[in-house]
Amino acid sequence: MYRMLAEFPVAKERGLQLSAIQAMLPVERLALRWALYYEHALTETADLENVLAIRYEDFCEQPRAETQKAFGHCHLPWTPETEGFIASSTAHENSEYYSVFKDPKVAAWKWKKELPTEDIERIMQVVVQFRAGRYYAADSQPLSP
Repeated sequence: MYRMLAEFPVAKERGLQLSAIQAMLPVERLALRWALYYEHALTETADLENVLAIRYEDFCEQPRAETQKAFGHCHLPWTPETEGFIASSTAHENSEYYSVFKDPKVAAWKWKKELPTEDIERIMQVVVQFRAGRYYAADSQPLSP
């Protein structure tokens, strides 16, 4: 998989070599994989009017406003059913991983409570080199207990 990632145009532009990727710690390699995938997606869709990039955490912080923005971008009507679903799905907590009924703010920032500070720092050092990662530069501090 990392051999394939090293062939991505964005990886080649940065001179990433497979040997350097293999020398990374596992958490750094996973961060690099995430950054390269998203950087590739952002690059490929940059000039497309039918694409709207929205950060998951922003959706979680303001589910109604961000959903309305996405619906507007897609020329979809805002209905009472949609309003009701957003209200219902964000007001209840279901601990199942794929459940859509969660407190979105808890779900979005869970990683800050679960990852060791050293891992967060390593991840951020890798991802902030990429446009996709810079969306998270201000979020790198662990949550207070």
